[in-house]
Amino acid sequence: IMSYLEKYPYGCTEQLVSKGFPYLVMNRRIDIKIDKTKIADFISLTVDMLVSRQAYSGGFGLYPGQEPERDFISLYAFHFLVEARNEGFRIQNGLFNKARKYVQQIAGNSSHLHEKAYAIYLLTKSGTVTTSYISNWEKLKDTMEAKVSYHQDLADAYIASSYLLLKQEKKALSMVSDLKVGSGGRAFYRYYSS
Repeated sequence: IMSYLEKYPYGCTEQLVSKGFPYLVMNRRIDIKIDKTKIADFISLTVDMLVSRQAYSGGFGLYPGQEPERDFISLYAFHFLVEARNEGFRIQNGLFNKARKYVQQIAGNSSHLHEKAYAIYLLTKSGTVTTSYISNWEKLKDTMEAKVSYHQDLADAYIASSYLLLKQEKKALSMVSDLKVGSGGRAFYRYYSS
């Protein structure tokens, strides 16, 4: 897998982060015999790429200096940074904190349930207490349910995961008790249309 990833031919931020995630997984696996130095080097390269693509706002665009930041891309990049930091890799505080601030804006201001839920999950996973964000998300969801036929989906799973990380197991279980994976709800991402 490493030789495939090393030759992965695509270069937008989303694809390069997707290339980096398997290295984080391989780092955790004790049953995979792999040079940890090589993993650390690749994680470092991915982080350096994110530094070069971070906008002043803290968000990330598809390519360095060519586009404004995109919410989904920024969430996905922050997801990588959170996981890498949680795995013990060194992530520059400036990079991480600027990205977290951008994600906080999505969690607080976005009207898109899915992106907002993903942002809340990532903030919770990064150690932020997100109960007020969750409360606002639930109000937005209630508004959406009143206007359209809302389908329980990945957004609910992100919020349930956030509740679980906040040690609120009953709320987490109540959110996913009726969740049906692959139940035909609309696509999660509007892919680059933020």
